[in-house]
Amino acid sequence: MNIYRSANKHGTCNNISACFLGALVIFLLSVLYSTHSIASEQTFPIATTEKQSTHILTHTEIDNLLAQALKVKSSNKAESARIIAQLETIHSQLNYRQQGELTYLSAYNAYLMGDRHKSVALHKTMQSSKLINQRVRASSTLLNLYLIEQNYIEGAKIIPLLLQETENLSDTNTKGDVYEVIAYYYNDLNQPKTALTFLALVNTENYSARDHCYHYSHSTDAKLQLSGYLAQQNYIDNTIEVCEQAGEHLSANITRTDIAKHLLEQQKYQLALDVLQPKLSHVEAIDYNNLLLSFYSYIATAYFHINDFNQSLKFAQKAEAVPMTVKYHNAYIDLYSTLSALHNKLGDDDKALEYLHIYQEKLAVSLDVEQQKQLASTQTEHDVYGTYRYRDRLAKQKQLAEQKHNDAFSKMLGYINKFEQGRILFAVQIFGILLLGAGILYIRHIQISENNKNRHDPLTKLFNRNRFIDLTATTVYQHKKWQIDLSYLVVNIDNFRAFNQQYNCAKGDQLLLLITQVLRNYVNKDEHIARTGSDEFSLLLPKYNAKQAVKIAENIQIEIAKLNNEMQLEDNVVNVSIGITDVELSEYSLKYLLSDSSKALRKAKAGGGNKSCCFEAAMTDRDKYKVDENELKYIFE
Repeated sequence: MNIYRSANKHGTCNNISACFLGALVIFLLSVLYSTHSIASEQTFPIATTEKQSTHILTHTEIDNLLAQALKVKSSNKAESARIIAQLETIHSQLNYRQQGELTYLSAYNAYLMGDRHKSVALHKTMQSSKLINQRVRASSTLLNLYLIEQNYIEGAKIIPLLLQETENLSDTNTKGDVYEVIAYYYNDLNQPKTALTFLALVNTENYSARDHCYHYSHSTDAKLQLSGYLAQQNYIDNTIEVCEQAGEHLSANITRTDIAKHLLEQQKYQLALDVLQPKLSHVEAIDYNNLLLSFYSYIATAYFHINDFNQSLKFAQKAEAVPMTVKYHNAYIDLYSTLSALHNKLGDDDKALEYLHIYQEKLAVSLDVEQQKQLASTQTEHDVYGTYRYRDRLAKQKQLAEQKHNDAFSKMLGYINKFEQGRILFAVQIFGILLLGAGILYIRHIQISENNKNRHDPLTKLFNRNRFIDLTATTVYQHKKWQIDLSYLVVNIDNFRAFNQQYNCAKGDQLLLLITQVLRNYVNKDEHIARTGSDEFSLLLPKYNAKQAVKIAENIQIEIAKLNNEMQLEDNVVNVSIGITDVELSEYSLKYLLSDSSKALRKAKAGGGNKSCCFEAAMTDRDKYKVDENELKYIFE
């Protein structure tokens, strides 16, 4: 027992000592570990970064990064490139759709960085994607790239396939993007009406501010071509404001260059400077060469025409120093024309001649580009979009026809059953229906024949006076709405009654038909020409003002005078007098258009005939019946 107690006592003491020593060792180790950890964190920060870089992102996080890159793809190229590089390091983590999105971003960024070939190659790769949205977007962007580089022929080849794919899309936003790009293409082909037609197909209900900017920009381009800046100033200025608020400064400033080019063509040089000069520093910060070239070139041209040659030379030299990869730019013509004229003014004939040669080279390239545009326009005249719309309409009509046929067949089966019970009654009913149908068709035939007789001149087959006035009213209204030139010509055969008395009425009818053939060559629509009297014809000439129409009138007189030889007449008895006016002179009023042309014709006749006369304000006194514009306006008619 005593041995046991003694051993137990010593054993207990030893255990306490061991616990103390163990605790001391653990404390020292923990201090050393903490010191080592702190030292490790201070000395090797790369280890933490490497651990983070191997972090696996979720698909939601990847989608957020892609969305962020898409949002800033044009406004912040550096940030977009950084996100693309980050996603490239984890390419294996991306699903098929995300890889396609990354390829699209890489292609877009490559073009912005100047690598056109890589961009085009990546987009062509995306055209074979399994996802229709990605195929459509790739083709749409390719069309945009070809358009930027004036490759209109390749662009025209893309449109049919692009529209075919778009027909199968359910995403209205993507459809809208496609129509926007196609409108952009047609704007560049100088077909603003077609561009506006495609823009009208766009559903902008769910558009973001950025999408609204693009939509308004394309509409602005078309409206500039159709009406000009001053006529559409409120709409165009609103477009720029929308783009600025959306952060799309590139689009806003491109619109400004379009405005400036238009104003330069209108010789409103100071107004062009007022549009461009305040935004020059912003454009230089954007660092987009195409835009920078346009700004510098148009500013130089404007300064030259207001005789500030120092400023003109300064900006022309800046424009010349802008590096460009495309062979032709719209601003080149203005730039080198200005440089040549500028050095001529400054007395440096050698430099002036050198720039004149460059100007001629650029002009030759410009003509080549215009030829491409014409070829592309020809390719797209019978646009496949219309074919597909027509195909869909035919399919619906066919479906309705089949349904009606099935309904009719069911009814016929019922009639057959009844026919078995009363054949004579059924035969009488059928005969009555056929008789009634034949009667209706005959009456309708008579109505159509009478209507055509009431609308057309029986000899020349041209519209008669009443029908022509109805159609002209619509034409005048449309040209007033868009502020487009429209001329009105009244062609009267001199001494036609005496001609009939001398050569007989059959010869007179022959003369009328020959004059009809001559006049038809000067109009492109049936509704623009009519026989409005026994010896009188009327013509409408869209896009011509009165001054331009005078030359047309002179050509008409020359060609009609040649009919003397063709009809083997003596003494040149066939001549015409022509009265001319336009919608501006006649205040876009159909009544004034008719009366003013008659006044001009009477003046031409008063001079002995065989003359053309343009209407002048002195020929009428209607202005004295108008009250001041600030008061209620009453016009005595």
